[in-house]
Amino acid sequence: MLLSNAVEIGRRLTEAKELVPHGEWLKWLTESVSYSRCTASRLMKTFRE
Repeated sequence: MLLSNAVEIGRRLTEAKELVPHGEWLKWLTESVSYSRCTASRLMKTFRE
């Protein structure tokens, strides 16, 4: 269950990153979710793999 949740969060973060204008990702990340850049990257990597 934990892995499936991580994959789903990674999927949603990946989709959000595609929608955010270039150069605005870190700003959006800090304003919109409570994940650090490192955590968000790991979740997105989990989704991709």
